[in-house]
Amino acid sequence: MSNTEYESTDAPRDVSIERSKDNLYEELQESDGSPFQGAQRMEIFLFAVAYGSKKTGKTSLTGDRQALFNISSLKSDQKWIIKSVAVRDARTTDVLRDEKEVYRIAQEYANSGLEELHGKLVGPTDALSELSTDVIKLAQDS
Repeated sequence: MSNTEYESTDAPRDVSIERSKDNLYEELQESDGSPFQGAQRMEIFLFAVAYGSKKTGKTSLTGDRQALFNISSLKSDQKWIIKSVAVRDARTTDVLRDEKEVYRIAQEYANSGLEELHGKLVGPTDALSELSTDVIKLAQDS
């Protein structure tokens, strides 16, 4: 259990990203051969959260920020993915009272996960094959 005391806060209106990383979402969404081609940015964000939580850890957001999507557009099961990652990170369900913290945690995992996903896409390896392998391993670990 964590010794952290969590405030009771409401979720922010939007999920934010570093303004400088908007192009990474765009490239993942629009590049030929990208496994995320045509996906909504919200879907890429959720995958980046999960990927970051299992593979890369958290990276704080720095610099100018911009809204990626409105939290009210998330479905219930998508919100629970984010909440689950926060509980795992905080090692206590008490974090759920502090919705700002829940989304901060998710944004930090997505921040690092996005970098890795983008690097795999534009890197010299076969991105789809490597990501498929990672997804299979993550599913087997669950």
